[in-house]
Amino acid sequence: MDEVSTLRRQGSVTSAALAALTAGHPDAARRLIADALPRANGPVERAELIRLRARLTTWSGPIDVAAWAELLKVADEVADAAPDLAAAMICDAAVLAAYTRQLPQCEALALRALELTGGEGTLGALAATGLGIAYALTGRTDQAQPLLDRSADLLDADGGIVDAAELLLPAVLALVVQERYDEAVDTAARFLTAARSLGAIGLLPLPLCLLAHAGWKAGRWDEARLAAAEALSLAAGSGEVALELYAEAMLALVAGGQGRDEACRDRAARTLALSDSTGIGMFRVTANMALVHLALSRGRPQDALAPLAEVDRLMDGQRRSGMLNWHADHIAVLVQLGLHERAAEVCRLLEQEAPGNRWESAALLRCRSFFEADDSRAVESLTASVAAFSWQPYEQARSRLRLAERLAPASPDRAREQASEAHRVFTRLRARGWAAQAEVLLGSDALGGRKGELAVVPCGLEVRLLGGFAVLRDGVPVPVAAGTGAQAVKYVALQGGRVSADRLVEALWPRAEPGRGKVRLRNVLARLRQSGELLERDGDEIALVEGCAVDAVTFMEESAAALAGTEEQLRRAVARYAGELLPGDRYQDWTSGPRERLRNRYLGLLDRLAALCAGRGAVDEALQWWEQALDVEPYDEDRYIAMAALLVSAGRTGPANRVVRRAQAMLDRLSVPASPALESLATQVGA
Repeated sequence: MDEVSTLRRQGSVTSAALAALTAGHPDAARRLIADALPRANGPVERAELIRLRARLTTWSGPIDVAAWAELLKVADEVADAAPDLAAAMICDAAVLAAYTRQLPQCEALALRALELTGGEGTLGALAATGLGIAYALTGRTDQAQPLLDRSADLLDADGGIVDAAELLLPAVLALVVQERYDEAVDTAARFLTAARSLGAIGLLPLPLCLLAHAGWKAGRWDEARLAAAEALSLAAGSGEVALELYAEAMLALVAGGQGRDEACRDRAARTLALSDSTGIGMFRVTANMALVHLALSRGRPQDALAPLAEVDRLMDGQRRSGMLNWHADHIAVLVQLGLHERAAEVCRLLEQEAPGNRWESAALLRCRSFFEADDSRAVESLTASVAAFSWQPYEQARSRLRLAERLAPASPDRAREQASEAHRVFTRLRARGWAAQAEVLLGSDALGGRKGELAVVPCGLEVRLLGGFAVLRDGVPVPVAAGTGAQAVKYVALQGGRVSADRLVEALWPRAEPGRGKVRLRNVLARLRQSGELLERDGDEIALVEGCAVDAVTFMEESAAALAGTEEQLRRAVARYAGELLPGDRYQDWTSGPRERLRNRYLGLLDRLAALCAGRGAVDEALQWWEQALDVEPYDEDRYIAMAALLVSAGRTGPANRVVRRAQAMLDRLSVPASPALESLATQVGA
């Protein structure tokens, strides 16, 4: 009788905790378990509760390494009394090790679980799947496949919605490592449909993240972005930090591929911060690769070097578990920067390890083309890469673009066909940076300057935020609904041209009830349409119409290239800065950060121009650029010092004396003492 009572008490705690998790309250589930643990009756009941507590970290994070170590220790303690429970606990740990790419641990744990289960039943399938994932990610494809076939048993297992959610992670991971991305998307989507119908809100973030991950791989980027945005909203609301991290990482990747500069950098920064707080290091790789994709899509290979170096450090020689997914991009970057010897070294290193999956094989074919002096052999390699990437549209389009470049000298018609198809795919993915690269090739002399039938036609619209707000169509001002309508356009433009509807509602009406805010947003969008299409709804997001330019975005893009470019590029970028960002909205919280970034970039351009002019002896021109910077930031002592030092070196002591006196007066107003450098100059010029 006592044993029955214990089981009932244990079952009630477990059921209540799972109900709390299902409803989206992981903290309540943790409290229930914490309250029950001191009263646990015997090692088996205690093991059940510890298992549930550890499983919660997979869903809500932060992942606690100590909790998982405790799980394995307790599994050993109950292995004789409850072998199935011990096997289940070891399987849990193996799946988490695969999820976090701790592949040696995953392999060892899965092998141990297989021994305990004999490979039978759902637990046997779970252990086999974990081992198969470890084998696949370490290149042992032949050994992996029969084990991964067992993942189908996980999807067919009988049980409730919570059990199905636990089994979904290894099942979808198994499909992803087999590169069956469309199936992975559909599997996650089916679970989501079931979970929504049952109101299991707390179980939605993980499958949404899995859907986003598989959608990125499958080239279904709109699905990926919307799923990750929903996952982020749900996870942030329920405190599921690990899944908030996963969602941010996927949003960063999509933004990078689409060339959305500010969005990618912001998402990547948040991913890195959350990665630090949760201890889930694998998403640091994802964040840095998002920045690599951004740099490549924007044609700024130099910006990819730092994130690639960080990925190399993080991977620490784990070439097989991440191999060409990042090394192929490293080769492309090095080639574009003219570092051919280093690129060839990386390629030789990769060729020493036989590709273990289709992605690696297809990417290696593209890499080899960079080192073929003979166009016909390069074309042969790239044609094979295009065919091999038939299941991944984004990478296939990148290979097509490279193929078009090699075909152009001898076969412009074939090159145009490949570039047009690449452009079509990039446009569908909303990968504007890549689409622009295809457009440049299609418009080049090598292809007869014929762009063909491009999917995106510039709409002639521009939103101006620098120096004041305006909307122009073909250079003619367009009236915009005043008040909230104008604020909506400003906010969306400032977020890179796309933002979730919820975030826009929060910015415009921070104290409005969610339902009321959405009604107001619909009314604002309707009023804006009266003055012409400017904002459009795209699923759960609000975006500027396709082809609409934003002067602040253009300035940031051109200035980034200019800082590493010529003096003429610097001058053009400076001319782009028409003034302070939205001076009429100086006290809106959402303008302060972007305003400071734009202002600092402008000052950086002026300082760079001044230094270049000073270097070639153009003293007056250098002074002019520094004066322009002081108009924006009059309290920078270093610029006064640079100007005075340049004048002294040119033998112009009188003007140098006046500059030093201006600096001294500025510091006096601030009640700040002069630096030793300024005092030294003052002595030199008698100020």
